[in-house]
Amino acid sequence: MEHQKPHDNANESLTQNNAGSAIFVLPSSLTIENAEALASSLLKHGIPASGETFILDASHTEIIATPGMQVILALSKTIAASGGKLSILKPSDTFIRNFEILGFTAELNEWRSNHD
Repeated sequence: MEHQKPHDNANESLTQNNAGSAIFVLPSSLTIENAEALASSLLKHGIPASGETFILDASHTEIIATPGMQVILALSKTIAASGGKLSILKPSDTFIRNFEILGFTAELNEWRSNHD
């Protein structure tokens, strides 16, 4: 799988996996300062159709505050409503720990298992 270094802000960062699926690389910091821009950037890439997967690479995310988590949770609900799936690739330890602390372990485990 090809990887791209993410930006430190919420500017889009896309790469593709071997199957041709777009992978959105999350920034290293997901805070209130960039949550709105992140949400806009994610939605700009479109919501997957039924049966398709929206892939986020969270391997470089080292700071994630509640607003950043809310963006991902809202994205997940929007994608599920369209019949698609959210997939989280290689979440960083910080990403995992913050979702677990706030009680979203089941959601995180589901997203991690949604690989094509």
